Amino acid sequence: MKMKFAFISAAVVFGLVLGLASTLVLLAIALPSSAGYLLTLAEKADYDLMAKNLEWVSRAGSMNVVFVIAGLIFFITLILFMAILNPRLGNAMKSKKGFLKLLVVLFGSMVWFYLLKIPVTMPGDTGGQGPWNMVVLIAGTAMLWLAAGEAGWAGDFSSWKMGVQGQRARPMESLVLGGLVGGASFGLLSFLNWALNKYFILVSEVLDKSGDVSYRGYTLLACGIIFLCAMAAPIIAGFIVALSPTYGTPRQRRLQLIFPGALLLVVAAIIGGTYWKAAAYDLDKSGLAEVLGIPEKATASRTVALFTAGKGSGIILQEWPLEAAGYGLGVSSTIAVSEENLRKVEDYLDEHQEGSVFTYAAHDVLVRGYHVLWDMRKGLEQQAISAQSILLPRQTLVARLRYLPVTPENLRSLQTYTDETRWYAGGRSALKIAEGLAHFGKSAEARTWLNKAKERGADVSQALFLKEAVLKDGKIQGRILVNGKPPISARVALVRYTGAAGKLDVSSLLSKLVDAGELDRAGRFAFGRLGAGEYLLALMADKETIPYTASSEKIEVRNSPDVVRLGGRITSADLGEINIVLR
Repeated sequence: MKMKFAFISAAVVFGLVLGLASTLVLLAIALPSSAGYLLTLAEKADYDLMAKNLEWVSRAGSMNVVFVIAGLIFFITLILFMAILNPRLGNAMKSKKGFLKLLVVLFGSMVWFYLLKIPVTMPGDTGGQGPWNMVVLIAGTAMLWLAAGEAGWAGDFSSWKMGVQGQRARPMESLVLGGLVGGASFGLLSFLNWALNKYFILVSEVLDKSGDVSYRGYTLLACGIIFLCAMAAPIIAGFIVALSPTYGTPRQRRLQLIFPGALLLVVAAIIGGTYWKAAAYDLDKSGLAEVLGIPEKATASRTVALFTAGKGSGIILQEWPLEAAGYGLGVSSTIAVSEENLRKVEDYLDEHQEGSVFTYAAHDVLVRGYHVLWDMRKGLEQQAISAQSILLPRQTLVARLRYLPVTPENLRSLQTYTDETRWYAGGRSALKIAEGLAHFGKSAEARTWLNKAKERGADVSQALFLKEAVLKDGKIQGRILVNGKPPISARVALVRYTGAAGKLDVSSLLSKLVDAGELDRAGRFAFGRLGAGEYLLALMADKETIPYTASSEKIEVRNSPDVVRLGGRITSADLGEINIVLR
């Protein structure tokens, strides 16, 4: 009895240390730094608090101490585990054959702990254990019980076939008991893995009250990991004790199952209650499409044509599915894009001011969705809204404003982040702000922010933008026809050229799209207030007007434009009449 109590106690300590070590590994990997980010002052204070309180995690040697302690506790737990499997381990030291058998059991026990693989080292992982893992764990546990137990082959280690004190060997009983322990362990760990993934989503998307990482989020996640590890270990230890491959009556085994069973009920009640309450945040839903009752995959596609005079027929065609994927920290959602569906997403956010697990993904869907439609005004508007609370769209927007048209609206958007009573710009972000201000012709302000970037650690040695001539009223115009006629319901866009012309995607569009609009009735377009740079022209049309499956032999572009360069003495470009001829 003392040995069993010691084993369960060691399992509890092992679970706690494992949970702590897993949390520290997670922190060491993801510990944030405010050095280059653009943060609200509240976010900056939170980042500094994390850096101060968790600095010791990243110090050299800190993790080594934790792993040494964890290794020592694991070794103690392993020895007690083997003693539970067969209390006659001491007899193994009396002969060479017995010692070899002991080594076999030791190796088998270590392999079993490896197969167990308590899945808590990387929360948010959507992987999980599949049927093959279950078969391996059940079969491996059954074989270990047979090899190690006194009811099976090992006996008292004097013979692989010997029973106990003259009683007959019962190898089938050992196999069944081992299989039950393996199956119970697999079921428990799969359940806890599912619970941890759900809890990670709940914390990262709702409870930490942040679009990025926060000290509150780390604290909640650490508590969850440590709790699940600390509960999983004694439950499994309880099953091992009750179903160990030693002689025991059915009544004794039933009584010993009360402890792990009661503990399992407590864990299930806590997890179930939390999950039930979290349904108010849509944790039980698979994605935005299910919540809103709209299609997930695109119900329609259009054709996007990128004009490149230097490539083949002078045009690159691609299918443009009208769908958008949005990403949070722990979830992703895809919806079919239309004006109506995007309005439903906006309504969903208005109705969930308290938050939901899809809040940040919904914001991202709106940004990407309007860009899928090439609706520049609404896309930028949604990106600015997301930037108020989410780090990534904020960083992307500030970087993007360095290339957008030189309009008062875009300048005001950039100047929002120069208000240091609300925002803190790390070195790299300050450098982007400086470059953006120079793009809008605010040279004095740009120089001030360039100095701030240098003071905050940014490398400004290559920052030559203050020496370059500023262009604020560049213009690109022309006319697009398809078989000599203006295409109906077509949109035209100006895309920033970055050294290579290829197919577009929504993610790259967030950094490349400069401006977009509709063709007029005559097929004409005009982009104004452009800064210096290199641009490509793109067209979005119905697939009936321009099939995205059209081969290069069946399509010709007359007067196809190549890279359009503005800057210096070149302040405008008239691309003339661009005619797409389909044969």
